[in-house]
Amino acid sequence: MITLVLAFHNHQPVGNFGWVIEEAYQKSYRPLMEIMAAHPSIRFAQHYTGILLDWFREHHPEFIEMIRAGVGDQRIELLSGGYYEPILAMLPERDRIAQIEKLNRRITAEFGVAPAGMWLAERVWEPSLPSTLNRAGLRYTILDDTHFKSAGLRDDDLRGYFLTEDQGKPLAVLPIDKQLRYTMPFEAPEATIAYLKELDRDGEDRVVVFADDGEKFGVWPETYHTVYEQGWLETFCGLIEKNAAWLRTVPPGQVVATMKPAGRLYLPTASYAEMLHWALPTAGAFSEYDAFEHILKDQHLLDEYGSFVRGGFWRNFLVKYPEANAMQKKMLRVSERAARLRADSLTGNVGNEQLTAYDHLMAGQCNCPYWHGVFGGLYLSNIRAAIYHELITAERELDEIEAPTPARMELVDYDLDGFDELIYESSIINLYMAPARGGAIFEFDYKPVGYNLTDLLQRREEGYHARLREMPATDAAKPETAAGTGSDTGAKSIHDIVKVKEAGLEKALVYDTYRRGMLIDHFYDGEVTAEGLRLGSLTELGDFIDAPYRISWSTAAAITTVLFRRDGLLGGTRPVSIEKAVSIPEGSADIQISYTVRSTDGAPLPGRFGIEMAYTLSAGTEPDRYYTVDGVKTTENGGRLNGTGETIGGSYGLVDEWLGIEIRVDLERPAVLLRAPIETVSLSEDGFERNYQGSIVVPVWDLEGASEWSISLRHRIISLR
Repeated sequence: MITLVLAFHNHQPVGNFGWVIEEAYQKSYRPLMEIMAAHPSIRFAQHYTGILLDWFREHHPEFIEMIRAGVGDQRIELLSGGYYEPILAMLPERDRIAQIEKLNRRITAEFGVAPAGMWLAERVWEPSLPSTLNRAGLRYTILDDTHFKSAGLRDDDLRGYFLTEDQGKPLAVLPIDKQLRYTMPFEAPEATIAYLKELDRDGEDRVVVFADDGEKFGVWPETYHTVYEQGWLETFCGLIEKNAAWLRTVPPGQVVATMKPAGRLYLPTASYAEMLHWALPTAGAFSEYDAFEHILKDQHLLDEYGSFVRGGFWRNFLVKYPEANAMQKKMLRVSERAARLRADSLTGNVGNEQLTAYDHLMAGQCNCPYWHGVFGGLYLSNIRAAIYHELITAERELDEIEAPTPARMELVDYDLDGFDELIYESSIINLYMAPARGGAIFEFDYKPVGYNLTDLLQRREEGYHARLREMPATDAAKPETAAGTGSDTGAKSIHDIVKVKEAGLEKALVYDTYRRGMLIDHFYDGEVTAEGLRLGSLTELGDFIDAPYRISWSTAAAITTVLFRRDGLLGGTRPVSIEKAVSIPEGSADIQISYTVRSTDGAPLPGRFGIEMAYTLSAGTEPDRYYTVDGVKTTENGGRLNGTGETIGGSYGLVDEWLGIEIRVDLERPAVLLRAPIETVSLSEDGFERNYQGSIVVPVWDLEGASEWSISLRHRIISLR
């Protein structure tokens, strides 16, 4: 007898567009449940994140009733998890428990059952998790066969479940069958039934687990047509019923409750195989791993020895992407602050304001923008913005609890890179400054709208960019060109599809040599153009970018002034110093910036000086998000923020009518204002695509051969509402 466990994981990120979730509902969540309801003998598990349950309750309450009916007649077992689908391993223990208990309570209140197991986000496993899940009241979770094979097991060993433990706290773990994950629903349903029948060769009882994204059934490319219009799911359900003599479906909780484990096992850190590949911290390692896998495939060795081949470790996404690390460290900072202010334990009574702030913190722990693979993840600026919005909103509410509170200044190794950062926090703004990286501002939070104005992403080489460069010119020039290795008659897996969403996208592969931000200091030589700024090809004379600055700060008359100093070189030989001061009035978002550049040997200063100011607003292509120079909308590209241009002016603005703000910078004297977008090329489930990440403005002045030169800027945030 084959016991087939079917489990569907359903999730949408915090901050995803409503129309995207609605499409997933219409193409996947609802039709899957309708077909399964027509086959009541088939029992299965569903996991819905708290994000989706909230959305269903608001937009489709009838779907909540459909779930409740399935739970009531014991066709559906509901899985718990982190309410906002965090990677548990990146959270403090208190937040891991709080995330799980919040979804446990929601499921019990909404559907009248207490969940026994959980879906582990992205199946990111670390050996300390059994004690966490056990303390949260759970008995089991479901993991990929990758985890078990990394521990030395083979396919034939994975026909049941195992017990593991941490600190004496047990947990059952069920292995997902990789063959099913790749055939369902991408091969004909008969192929899956034939595979299961092969496993029934000697009549012994075996458990086989399919657990994967519900969105594979309707949302992934081509799957709505194959799964529903061509009847894949209906046929599959009919075949299960037809083969009931040797094939039964049992929810995972019943397997754990009624069957004996196959043994005890300790699992190493792991996730699914593709995730481990993506987590390799450099593009070179990514490509080398890819090449090694192909060698093994070509020599027919991968099936036999693939369990001993693995990629990286999930936490190294925080190395690969410093932007993800900064976001996670901010999350930890907010969590620590919230924990200090909570009056009771996680399960006790807390004030309403504290509870609301804690909910925003947990929403800011949603995993999606903390990593990147075949899904856009970190590359999607709207998803990053949503996380920052939740974290900044939590900070704002914690400010209100602590009120009145003065502005705070702290020198701390915030991102744990071995160098101290300077953090200024007030009721209106946060400024995160990096003395060791050119004295740049790398985070500018404007609390009234809950937005990080410098949530920028560096343009960097990804291992998969080689695939775009290597596409035949005729294919790369055609949008929607696709190639794959799936069945000719079925949908192709996301991992097999190569598409481009616009012609000539390979020409947009531009890489930065440093992280963008505010107050990055440039000495230019030669021609200085906006196109050169966009391409990162301007000739740099100085050694100030990413170089260490000395810092000091003081507060007088409710104004905090931070002073950055550096002695550097132009052209490798000429000594030059920079002093830049940032003055921040208490309770204001307006800051005053002043610069003094000196030739320390008294010789004339050569070339031109530019101050890089880079921002991320809510979109680059929308007509209500645009540049102004001296109060007038710029002409290139309709003024939109993804335009490239240069104008002489005494002030510039970036207007975001959707956010309701304008960033306005007034200059002491006019400059050549270079403007260029930051656009990345990333891989998503829809193929290679261009993503707007932000806009760079660099005011440039001719140093005029002076031995000492100075400038001041007034940087304001103006509310449009």
